Parts: sequence; structure tokens; C-alpha cells
Amino acid sequence: MNNGLICCTLSILAMSFGPSKAETARIWDPSCAPLERAYAMTRSTDFYSTRFYAVKPDGTQELAQETRFAGASYFTRDTAAKPDKWIKLQRPGWVLWSNGAAKFSDCEVVEEDVADSKLGRHYTAKWSRHPYSADAEIWLLQDNSRLAKVLSRDTGKIRLYEFPALLEEFDFNLENAAPPAVYEIAQSEDAD
Repeated sequence: MNNGLICCTLSILAMSFGPSKAETARIWDPSCAPLERAYAMTRSTDFYSTRFYAVKPDGTQELAQETRFAGASYFTRDTAAKPDKWIKLQRPGWVLWSNGAAKFSDCEVVEEDVADSKLGRHYTAKWSRHPYSADAEIWLLQDNSRLAKVLSRDTGKIRLYEFPALLEEFDFNLENAAPPAVYEIAQSEDAD
């Protein structure tokens, strides 16, 4: 068998059995590596809290949800619900891939450091968690180790939340991540 035939045969096999267009979307985007590291460090932090704000079309923000991560549990409350009680749940696992797609893709640095701020790099990216997708702006902490805030605008037909834009702010102050008092908890996943 000559070298030309071997190359031709290997090329045909590569085209026949290589990744399809759908599979090429699964390829890791190296421009997103800093965001993936910050996401992993954030979700691996034992104690932190988040606040979700609904961003209205006029730019105003309304607090929609608070969450406190405390070890193996987390506590969440919908601030619009009455009574305004916390729900205790088992902490979910986190992933950088969802249904074969990367959590972040098409990442671009907007600013290296936000002037006069405690914020580090500012990125734009595509965010995915099957079947949801969003355009996102992501700010890291000043040391670029964890997420500081994420502004996401739904782009898919199915929305994760009832409002099209969401701002999530992360707080790593241990006092703000403390579990709520027992009388503030409405229900618990691990109640007997």
C-alpha cells in the first residue's frame, strides 16, 4: 500500500467518523478557562451567599431570591413569597458541562480590572445549562479567583426564571453566609 492511499484512507475515515457539527459545539473553549476556574472555586467554597435580582427593562433591580451556602446544605428564600421563610435543601453538585455543552463559551475580556472597585476582570460570554442559555456579563473578584457578579439575559425559548434578565451577586463574607435561625426556616429537605 503506498503512502498516498494510506493518507487518503485516513482522511476519509476521519471525515466519516470525526465529530459532527453538533459534537463540535462540545469542544472546550480555552478563552473561558479563567471563568471556569473562578466558577469551580466559587461553587467549591463551603460558605458564601448569593442574591438574585430581577433586572427590569428600565434597568431597575428588584431582589428576587437569596441563597446561603453552608457546608453540605443551602438555604434559599423567594423574597416575594409570603411568609418570607427560608427553605433548607441539600447542596447540589455543580458541573462545568451540561448535556454535552460547556457552561461558558465565546468568552471575551471587556476590562482587565474595574477602576476604583473591588472587582477584577470583566467578561462577556455565552452561558449554558441545558435547556437554558443566556448572554452573560461576568465580573470576577479583584484577585480573579471567584465570581463577583453575573448579569445574564435569556436567549433561549425556555427561560430559567420568569424575568428575562437576572443579576446574581456573590458574597464571601462568612457572617452573610450563616444559616438562618431555626424559626426562620419554613421547611427542610432533611426533616423527619
